Amino acid sequence: SKFNDSALADALIDIVFERNSGSGDWEGRYCVPGPPLLLAESIIYTLLACWTSGENRRGRGTRCGSVYRLYYSAIDGAEMASRTDEPTSKSKKDYICTTTQTYVSREADVRDATSLNSRGKSVILAKSTIHSDYGNIVVIGRYCHIGEGAELIPTVIPRSNDPLLENVRSQDSTEALKPTESEKALPLVIGSHTRIDANTRVQSVSIGSCVRIGSNCKLAPRTKIYDCCIIEDFTELPPDMVVPPFSRVRGSPGRIVGTLPETTGSEFVDSCVQSYEKFVRELE
Repeated sequence: SKFNDSALADALIDIVFERNSGSGDWEGRYCVPGPPLLLAESIIYTLLACWTSGENRRGRGTRCGSVYRLYYSAIDGAEMASRTDEPTSKSKKDYICTTTQTYVSREADVRDATSLNSRGKSVILAKSTIHSDYGNIVVIGRYCHIGEGAELIPTVIPRSNDPLLENVRSQDSTEALKPTESEKALPLVIGSHTRIDANTRVQSVSIGSCVRIGSNCKLAPRTKIYDCCIIEDFTELPPDMVVPPFSRVRGSPGRIVGTLPETTGSEFVDSCVQSYEKFVRELE
């Protein structure tokens, strides 16, 4: 059951059974176990019964549909949490194991290893690029996954806000150019249990913990993503966009299309730990 919280179960029962409308006969006909044992299967069966009955024509189907979408929002979040990108090589000789037990592919391009701060037990796959040579640090939390072809680029801003000074580049530029004398790079901080999939370009200021960023995404300069979020595949975040916690984002430009359940964080933590342990076990 995705909904094992008593308060959430009560709310769902209120919606499905229309308790507040006083239709007691409706509640009696479609019965599911009460909180906290509200099973996902029972929700679906109840919704199907609502849609195939005459009650749907009286407007109750709309409210039931909202429960249906809420349920599948949780299912989609769990599915993305369990996604795994198979590395090109599973040979131990193709990876460098750091003192913090982070595995870095020998084909990965880490521009300045001294400015890369990995908290440990993370995986950086082949063909990924980390621009840690911009004069500021890049921090990667524990149990993180950097997919093949991903690129981490710190945000570059002017040293002065004086409009009379000529800037070398536009502040919204997505080019991977080192900061000039009139510019500076901000730290790029990635929280723990966060996954960045293949061919994604990150120029954010910070990414929280328990975040899933799909493949082929583009995160523009100065964007910020809080904890427990999902950025779907092929999403492009515009400059300065802030993604609040428990948000689901998709599109180009990216927009918030839904919210995630409160269990998202624990599911992502378990998924990242299991993914790392599986990766280490399968190394030859």
